Amino acid sequence: MSNIFNKIKSSLLFRLYNSWFYYKYLYSKKVKKQKRSNSFKPESLAIMSVFILKENILFLEEWINHHIGMGVDYFVLYDNSQTQKKDGETRYTNVVPGKVNKHNFNYDELISAEDANQSLKKILNKHKGKIEILTWSKRDKNGIIRYFQLEAFKHFCDTYYRKFEYGLFIDMDEFMISRSSKNLKNIVKEMNENKITSMYFNSKLFSSRFNHIGESIYSINQCLDEDRNNEGQKSMVKLSAVKKITNQHILSSITKTKMCNNNSMIFYHYCYSYNGPGTKLITDNKAVKYFST
Repeated sequence: MSNIFNKIKSSLLFRLYNSWFYYKYLYSKKVKKQKRSNSFKPESLAIMSVFILKENILFLEEWINHHIGMGVDYFVLYDNSQTQKKDGETRYTNVVPGKVNKHNFNYDELISAEDANQSLKKILNKHKGKIEILTWSKRDKNGIIRYFQLEAFKHFCDTYYRKFEYGLFIDMDEFMISRSSKNLKNIVKEMNENKITSMYFNSKLFSSRFNHIGESIYSINQCLDEDRNNEGQKSMVKLSAVKKITNQHILSSITKTKMCNNNSMIFYHYCYSYNGPGTKLITDNKAVKYFST
C-alpha cells in the first residue's frame, strides 16, 4: 500500500515540477517575447488618415514632410480610391466619386492614375519605414464601396494600439501648426505627464489647396479672420484608451481629455472655397510665420 502511495506521490510531484518548470521557464519566456513584439516605443506617434490617391497625391509629400518635422514617427494611410460613395455625400449633390470632390473640383483631370501611382512609389521610397498604405474598400450591405471613415478609425485603433502609443487623426488638407515652441512630441509628453488620454485641436480655415495648384501650402495666406473654436476639432489620443469614436472629429477616451490652447497648437485647414455673403476672407501674412521651411 505504501509503495502505491509513494508512486502516486512521486507522480504528482513530477507533474507539479513540470508545471512549475513550464510556467517559469517556457511560458514566461513566451509571454515576455510576445510582449516585446507587441510593445510600442513610449510616446510614439502615428498619423492615421483615409484618402483618395488622385485627390491628394499632388499635396501628399509636403504634408508628410511637414508632419515629420512636427515630430510624427509614422503614417498609416487608408487608400479609399475605389470608393463608390463617400459618407455624408447627400449634402453635396455635385460629388462624383473618384472624380469631383465636395468643393466641386474635378481632381480626376489633374493627374492620370498611372502618374499618381508612380508619384506615390517615389514618396514611399523616399520615406522607407515611415509610411504604410492599406487598401480600404469596405462595402456596405448593398455591396457598394464606401468611405467608411469611422470604421477605418476603429480598425486603426484596434490594430495599431500595440505598435504606437498615440494616434493623430487628420485629413491631408489639414496641417498641424505650432504657435509656440512646442511640437507634437512635446504635446505627447505633456499628455503622458498629466495622464491626459485625449487632446483636441481647434482650426483656422484657409483658402482651398485646389485654388493654389502648384503652390506650396506655406505660401497660402488667404484665410478667415478668426480661429474656428469648438467646431470641427481633430483628436490626438492614447490608442489603448479609446472608448468611443463619436464622429470624425471626436475620439473620446476612458480618462482625462483636454482642449489644446490655440496659442500653443492648432491646425490649418486648406478647404475653404466659398466666398459669398458673410465671409471674411482676409490676407494674413502673420499666419504663415509659424511655418519653418
